Amino acid sequence: MKEKYFAIMASHRKNRNTDIALTNYIKKLENRGDLVEKVNLLDFEINICTACYYCSRNFKKCIIKDDMEFFYKKFEEYDNFIFATPVFFNNLSTLGKIMVDRSQMVYASNAFFDKNFKTTNKKGKAVIISTAGAPYYEDQFTGVESTLRLFFKNLNAEIVEHIKISNTDKNL
Repeated sequence: MKEKYFAIMASHRKNRNTDIALTNYIKKLENRGDLVEKVNLLDFEINICTACYYCSRNFKKCIIKDDMEFFYKKFEEYDNFIFATPVFFNNLSTLGKIMVDRSQMVYASNAFFDKNFKTTNKKGKAVIISTAGAPYYEDQFTGVESTLRLFFKNLNAEIVEHIKISNTDKNL
């Protein structure tokens, strides 16, 4: 059975380490017959969450009108996700973190109302691809995984794989 994935590329650099790793992973999925829609956060205008709590009082609504609306639709449409990010101070890139923070609306929809953001209870899969410039050290990817575990939990997806790539700056 073919799986459908929504892949988010959260690097500030196109066609570099994180993007290459994501593209290679997508090729593997497509070779086995899966379908993947890939987007690059660089191509979208997403503003920061202002913590206004509008989403806590209005089901599935955010007061900010920008490209995040595209992502909310994709979060509803897909059950399986791939999130590729470079590692900055053991966490997501700023592009990725802004998008994750704006997903507060998804959390609020699940937490403050008698219904859920997603209309299906189907459990999805989540894959993380993290690239880090520094040589490997303990806890290098802990922040990425911790943040994305909560993000994916709100999308009813469980992390099934975390690809960790260290020392990408070795050839600079």
